[in-house]
This record gives sequence, C-alpha cells and structure tokens, in this order.
Amino acid sequence: MNIIELKKELKESKTSYGIRESVRAIKKGKAEKIFISKNLPKEKEEEIENYCKVSKIPIVKIDASPEQIAEACKEEFNINIICKQKK
Repeated sequence: MNIIELKKELKESKTSYGIRESVRAIKKGKAEKIFISKNLPKEKEEEIENYCKVSKIPIVKIDASPEQIAEACKEEFNINIICKQKK
C-alpha cells in the first residue's frame, strides 16, 4: 500500500498510533485493521502479527518510511504502526 491509498483508507476513521495503543485496541476488540511501516523492527512486527492472528485482524504493510507516514497523517512524530478502529 502506498501513502495515497493510506490517506483514503484513514480519511474518516478513528485511529491510534504506536504499538502500545494498537495492542490495547486489539485486546479490547476495537481494532479493525493494522497498518505497519516498512521500517518497523522485526521483533515489533512479530509481536503485532501474533496479536492480529489471534484476533483475526488484517495487517497491511505500507511502502513508506515512518516520516512519510507521519507527514501523511499530519503528525509531528514518526509513525511505525497505525490502528484503524471500528466505528
């Protein structure tokens, strides 16, 4: 997935950023989809994949750096993981 597709996907969705917030949303059943950057460390990627497998939540890999994702989301901090939450 590229940045343009990501913007369209998240346009009117509630989102949270980071592994801690994403895991919390998955555990509470609030997560709909998880997006991860291409630069996410392998151990963090494996951790989030395990949670998503158990909860049957799709993971989408974004072909962009954390800086590009932050710019697309209009945030001032780098973003490696985005959780799109259920409405």
